[in-house]
Amino acid sequence: MLHRFKAPLVVVTTFLTAGCACPTVRTVIPLSEAQPRDLGWMGSERELPLEECKRLCGSTGKLTGCRVHPMRSGEQPGNSGPTGRALVCDQISSCPGGRAPSEVDLSAPLRGPSHEAVFWAAVARMEAVSVGSFLRLARELAAHGAPVAMIHRAARAAEEERRHAQLTARLAAQLGAELPEVPEVSLEVRELDAVALENEVEGCVRERWSAAIVGHQAAGAPHLAPIARDEAEHAQLSQQVSSWARSALGAAGARRLTSAGDEAREQLLAELAARGDAAFERGLGLPTAERAHDLALAVLRGRAGGARPSPWLAATGRLLDVGHVA
Repeated sequence: MLHRFKAPLVVVTTFLTAGCACPTVRTVIPLSEAQPRDLGWMGSERELPLEECKRLCGSTGKLTGCRVHPMRSGEQPGNSGPTGRALVCDQISSCPGGRAPSEVDLSAPLRGPSHEAVFWAAVARMEAVSVGSFLRLARELAAHGAPVAMIHRAARAAEEERRHAQLTARLAAQLGAELPEVPEVSLEVRELDAVALENEVEGCVRERWSAAIVGHQAAGAPHLAPIARDEAEHAQLSQQVSSWARSALGAAGARRLTSAGDEAREQLLAELAARGDAAFERGLGLPTAERAHDLALAVLRGRAGGARPSPWLAATGRLLDVGHVA
């Protein structure tokens, strides 16, 4: 029978499939066996039954499977043979929100000693990318004749995202995560239709969701309160940009934006549903999967529900034009 070591070495790697999709966390755990056997029978890897995976991996997210790999040691020169076995567990983890610009690759893996460390590294990268996203938005709004106040608000949002990135990068570093490289965001001005479509998905849906989640976290972590306020205001800005763009693009353009927004909402809700009944990581101050789904419905579909919100949630809810979002 396979057993976890009492003090396993855990390496966590997070793969963000695209934009702000829920990441898969891959945990590598050295194993011990009462009666070790030759590794040749297993080949390169062996999938284990899900029930055995649950026993061995535990659950900090939705467990999707696990497998056994041979381990190799590079400590001794010339020793390239297998020296043991490792359990590899795949789990769907928390979904960091934010405003990801199109054509930016966020699939590079993130590494840290814990789920919490990797989460904040992912958030830091998303916040840093959002700086370029808002700088580009300000430039594009100016090019397309948007109101001056809207242009200035987008430029100010970029500076706010820079502060968010610095704060969350410090959190990730304190927890031992490797600070991620930040992809460069193009500042090339696009057609208004493309600008509006990105704003509808990344601003009106993804950033709105991010504002709700950080508002929930700020209830137990006051140092996140400024980020919660800023993100809620960024979501408001996205709605203002959407209203202006719809007027500029006409009826056909408005219908395209509505369709894109509806699709993005359903995709985000599907990502949350993919977690099943697993609880969100408690150490991050995130809601359980059930409460996250209720929160998403309130924020993304305008439905109020749940218990009385915390003060920060109430403030976020007012900014997002929803009722009880706790």
